[in-house]
Amino acid sequence: MKKFKLEDLPKSMQDQARNILALYDKPMITTPRPVPPAKPAKPMKLPNKTEAEYARIHLAGRNAVYEGHTFKMANTHAYTPDFAVYDDAGVLREAHEVKGGWAQFSEQRARLAFDQCRVEFPHVKFIWARKHDANGWQIK
Repeated sequence: MKKFKLEDLPKSMQDQARNILALYDKPMITTPRPVPPAKPAKPMKLPNKTEAEYARIHLAGRNAVYEGHTFKMANTHAYTPDFAVYDDAGVLREAHEVKGGWAQFSEQRARLAFDQCRVEFPHVKFIWARKHDANGWQIK
């Protein structure tokens, strides 16, 4: 392959090459960029009254973490149960979903994800708990 000189190039390319080469001859002076202020940390989520009551009654003395595990399902969706219960070795053993007496819009989506996780993660025990005012807790 024959070497070429800058003068062998068309005039427009010569100018472009000279402009780029000139950057290497000049010392680069950079001014420090201002550092953006740090974003405030997300506040830690706390259980609502129904979830806190369930934990007090049914999870006392166990290694239960509120929203402590997120399942990644094969359909690319994620599901985070209300409580994750771990054994002494730190292995997830149970996932608890707690609902109050009134059905809300988000409950259907949670139930679909809950049922899908039961199929995809058979080694975890999934527990659906609903609080009824008259009958107490219904646990499935």
